Amino acid sequence: FVWTFDIWPDAVYAYGFPRIAPLTLFLNHLIRKVYRNSDHILVSSRKFIESIRVYVADRPVTYAPNWLVEETHKVSGVRLDTSRFNFTFAGNISKAQNLENVLLGWAKTRFVIPVALNIIGEGSSLKSLRELVERRSIPNVYFWGRYPSDQVEDILRQSDVLVLPLMADPGIQKTEPFKLQTYLHVGKPIFGIAYGSIQDIVEMNGLGICAAPNHPDEIAAKFQEMVPFAEKCHKEVAERSRMLLLSRFDKEQIISRILSIMSK
Repeated sequence: FVWTFDIWPDAVYAYGFPRIAPLTLFLNHLIRKVYRNSDHILVSSRKFIESIRVYVADRPVTYAPNWLVEETHKVSGVRLDTSRFNFTFAGNISKAQNLENVLLGWAKTRFVIPVALNIIGEGSSLKSLRELVERRSIPNVYFWGRYPSDQVEDILRQSDVLVLPLMADPGIQKTEPFKLQTYLHVGKPIFGIAYGSIQDIVEMNGLGICAAPNHPDEIAAKFQEMVPFAEKCHKEVAERSRMLLLSRFDKEQIISRILSIMSK
């Protein structure tokens, strides 16, 4: 059995692996060998299946996504300003999260109400993002730093909209990021700055609005559309999120599916 959580070679190229021979030939040979020596392949995203079929057409593939990791939650030291409409991103701050385009889009917004963009976390891109905000004088952006995972839910629950961005690379866009389950558990409207898997899940389940990840003008427009959407649909989104966790991302169902395959 192979359980795929990042789709190769797409993800490898996205993080800088050079697309030159003989490296690409070796990588393709390695991937093909792994899949051809597997009896069954599990995938954490449905969009991985099309990429795997390029390497092997006759192996069974089963969707087995991430599930929510339950933990005891604590009150955070972060208290968001309730007089503002709060957009919040929480997670690793790296190139893959595409936060530079998020900030460029945010800089173009023209809200008629007080707003805030809260960024929770640390990572390799944090310094450059702080410099971008300072250099362009982008207003109402708050970097809160890193907080323990058991405090993040409290921060998300104080928010009005949860921001879920990914870089535009095709391999990255096929993933279903782990933070999605946390966002669903909180049950707040989601602004997906992505296409691919995130767009499918968010839009097909009525959880929010999505924008193209490489178009700051569109990101700005959709930021503004999220305000009336969240005010009108927050109760429906909470219920749809709960049902999606129970039907698609339930730990017991996923493990049972895997064990059933193994037993055969």
